[in-house]
Amino acid sequence: MTAKATETQRDVDEIAAELYALRPDGFAAAREDAIKKARSAGQVDLARELGKLRRPTQSAWVVNLLWYQARKQMEEYLGLADDLSQAQAAGSVVDLQKLGTKRREFETALVRQARRLAEEAGVELSATMERDLYDTLGAALMDPEATEQVRSGRLLKPLSYAGFGVLPAADAVQKRVAEREREQPRPPERRLSLVKKQAQAEPMGRTPANQHEAQRLIKQTGEAAQKAAAALDERKRAAEAAGDRYRQVSHQIERVQEELATLKKQASEAERGMREAERERHRAEREYEVALRSLERAEKRAEKGDK
Repeated sequence: MTAKATETQRDVDEIAAELYALRPDGFAAAREDAIKKARSAGQVDLARELGKLRRPTQSAWVVNLLWYQARKQMEEYLGLADDLSQAQAAGSVVDLQKLGTKRREFETALVRQARRLAEEAGVELSATMERDLYDTLGAALMDPEATEQVRSGRLLKPLSYAGFGVLPAADAVQKRVAEREREQPRPPERRLSLVKKQAQAEPMGRTPANQHEAQRLIKQTGEAAQKAAAALDERKRAAEAAGDRYRQVSHQIERVQEELATLKKQASEAERGMREAERERHRAEREYEVALRSLERAEKRAEKGDK
């Protein structure tokens, strides 16, 4: 990256931080003002990059506000992700329960702080915005990509996590099932040797029939786990497709809202022009009436002079 490009990016980041901390209803006007200033200063690249910035929804704005105004608390909350991963890897139920409690306490405190910050900006945190905030915080904790979106401070839409917290992912379940299946079909001589060793190692009460039943249950359970994993993958794909559709429609709504804001501004300007034209028309009518009365008086004087 050239020095000029680096400087442009630094300017974009600085201006973006100001824009995304603003209420959404003031975003478009502030962005256009920043673009005009950049153009006036001959900063064409900066103006172009600023033009790419999009207005956030109110729910996303609250998250951005938290990031800019409560950075330390947000980083501490996001830091729980590593602790959760370690507890999951260790299979520590106690640690997971403690971290779950800590997570809920963090989220409650962050939502309370978001409500205060929003009220200071003149916005009341609605039930929908609060739900979106909880969903976004949860997604940022579980999904690295969502984490980066929140850390950017330029979140446009609320986020959600389609997974199941710290439960194993579907691909991990499938991997374990596949490994178990690979262990099942063995060559006859190896299988016989294994059965003999198991028979020697197991109690006398363990019969071949019991062993066969256990193997059957293992296979049956493995197939059920594989089906469940496949169903989970299908649900995840459906959720991702629905999410893509939601984002697409949201972008369309945003474009329409921006167009509507532009049209409202144009309508307001047209209304001012119409009122000014009306005032000019009334002024012209009054001047015409004055001129007409002057003409009538002049004609009357002329008639008296002729007589």
